[in-house]
Amino acid sequence: MSEDLKQVVLDLGANMIKLAGLGDNTEENKKKMLENIANGKAYQKFLQMVERQGGDTSYLEDTNKFGKARYIEPMISEKTGIVKELPADIIAKYVCNLGAGRVRKEDAIDMQVGIILNKKVGDKIKKGETILTIYSNKPIEMPVGAVLIDDIK
Repeated sequence: MSEDLKQVVLDLGANMIKLAGLGDNTEENKKKMLENIANGKAYQKFLQMVERQGGDTSYLEDTNKFGKARYIEPMISEKTGIVKELPADIIAKYVCNLGAGRVRKEDAIDMQVGIILNKKVGDKIKKGETILTIYSNKPIEMPVGAVLIDDIK
C-alpha cells in the first residue's frame, strides 16, 4: 500500500474510532489500528464481514482463484520528467469502455478489467518506466492524451 493511501486510511479510521466513542486520542487510535493489522485481527475481522455478507473468503485466502484478464498492457513513459497530469475522466471512460464500468444500467461489468496507476501526479519518471497498467479481455489501444509529463530542466 502506498504511504499516502495508508495515511488516509489511518486518519479516517482513527476519526471513526473517535466518533464511535472508543478512543479520544487519534494518534493512539492509529497505533491500535496498526497493531491490529500487524497481529492479524483486522484481517480476521475482514474475513468475518465477508462471510456475514455471503462472500466466499477462499478467494481472499488464495487470490489465484480470481480470473485473469486476457490482455495486460503497460503504458510506458516516452521521456524522463515529472508526471503532470493523469486525467481521471479520460482514463475512466477508457477502462469503462473495456468493461470495468457501465455506460447503461443494464451493462455487465467485467470483473477482470481494471487499471493500476504505477505513478501519480508529481512523481518523477524515467523514460521506459511504466506509468499505468491496463487489464482487459478486449484488445487494448492506449488512450491518447491520458498522461502529461513535464520535462525535468
